[in-house]
Amino acid sequence: MHHDPYWPRASAWLVSSSPQPQFAVLGLPVNQSITPGNCHLAPEGVRDALKFFSTYDVDQDLDLANLSVKDFGDLSETALADLLPSLPPTVILGGDNGVTRFGVNAIGLPLDRIGLITLDAHFDLRHIDDGFHNGNPIRALLEAGMPGRNIHQIGIQSFANSSAYARIAKDAGITVRSADFVHSNGMAETLQNSLESLSAQVDAIYTDLDIDTIDRAACPGAPGARPGGIHAFQARQFARIAGAHPKVRVMDIVEFDPKLDQNRVTVMACAACLLSFASGVLSRK
Repeated sequence: MHHDPYWPRASAWLVSSSPQPQFAVLGLPVNQSITPGNCHLAPEGVRDALKFFSTYDVDQDLDLANLSVKDFGDLSETALADLLPSLPPTVILGGDNGVTRFGVNAIGLPLDRIGLITLDAHFDLRHIDDGFHNGNPIRALLEAGMPGRNIHQIGIQSFANSSAYARIAKDAGITVRSADFVHSNGMAETLQNSLESLSAQVDAIYTDLDIDTIDRAACPGAPGARPGGIHAFQARQFARIAGAHPKVRVMDIVEFDPKLDQNRVTVMACAACLLSFASGVLSRK
């Protein structure tokens, strides 16, 4: 690739590996999907895609060269639980959406003191009778003691869910904002309202960015994506605004299957969201 000393690549920034990072990245290649796939290959794919990006956020006039970072590599669920409580704001690269259950539990706080915002086309409230998988992390967290009032779900799509699971969300007190709601009201306003509401009642917030919330035409590498989803730039907005909030500890990026991608469309969306979250973290300074 072309080398220009005045155009530093985000891939070089990620491997700079500060001993006292202000921002952390790690992979959790969980692959327990309802539909067999290859989400476990995603962390390395997203890291590699950073070579196509610079470190400069023109909208915020911020350069990630000023944010010290450390990539902790790919971890097991046990290693995540040991490490995450001591880390600065962190992006977890999944893996399928089962990552969210592990990540929330690994924060190290009681579940009633954690807020959860999902950007997802699906409720992920399927039953857990047959074990844990990418279709039930929110159901598992509810049954483990997370209050429904602590959960906000953004980007939920019509004809990608069932009325039975919608009733579970309603009965639990989960706040639901559909993809159509986001299109009508804007991502910034929708997310800011959720952050404001949750920050008044919890000590830490976990954000889950399931890329299948993005319109399928712009996200071929997400098997669960459907027509009518949000735009890729709205996913970047979500990531940046979440990263800027002082109570947001973690954002995961999940449900990317590299073997389904076309022309790097999906992997570059994932990489852009990682960098946007980092830019938000930098703006906290």
